[in-house]
Amino acid sequence: MAKNQISEHYMANLLNKWYLHMRSHEVEQAENVKKEIDEKLPNMEENQDLLLYYSLLDFRHKIMTKNFAEDDILLGKVEPFKENMNHILTYYFYFFQGMYYWKTGKYNDALTQYQLAEKELGHVPDEFEKAEIPLSCRFCLL
Repeated sequence: MAKNQISEHYMANLLNKWYLHMRSHEVEQAENVKKEIDEKLPNMEENQDLLLYYSLLDFRHKIMTKNFAEDDILLGKVEPFKENMNHILTYYFYFFQGMYYWKTGKYNDALTQYQLAEKELGHVPDEFEKAEIPLSCRFCLL
């Protein structure tokens, strides 16, 4: 690892911290961690999964801050890598896409994406994460 390079492990922890703030709807804390990540990202060790995770979390962040007018373009950038994503990234891809469709009033599309995300839940170790899908689907059915 080069002298100024940020380790994968450190960046993964920082990305997880960012996501935990988003999940808890702690907007200010999420914004602060995002700024830190954006400063360190150019110096991160090369890791395709972490870059995809960052892109998906950035999409989720924009949904949280209601700054998602261009985000179907962002998903278009991530989608070509979907075939090679691990189960957790695939789960986030569908789950965040479901959130996006819900926020934009495309409720049938949201339900479809939540159902696809639900298929990946067997590979998700976080119990809180597993609880969000059924809750999201219930909102789609209202």
